[in-house]
Amino acid sequence: MEPQRLLHHRSDKGFDIFFRLEPDGDATHLIVDCDYRLPGHLPGFVKDLLSRSFVERTMRETGEKFRALAEATVPAPA
Repeated sequence: MEPQRLLHHRSDKGFDIFFRLEPDGDATHLIVDCDYRLPGHLPGFVKDLLSRSFVERTMRETGEKFRALAEATVPAPA
């Protein structure tokens, strides 16, 4: 069975995230593509200033959770 290489997640915070997994020797390279739309009608530069740290923090936390899940050891059913 071929492992899943593309995962999609739409969060309740307004993120539309694609995770692409690519084999890289003995490791796996994770590529994340994320779209986020800040609610409301603000000028683009204001949205950029307000959303940058929020997006970076959320993506870092999501990456950490994803890595923990991917590296978890789960016993195989008998």
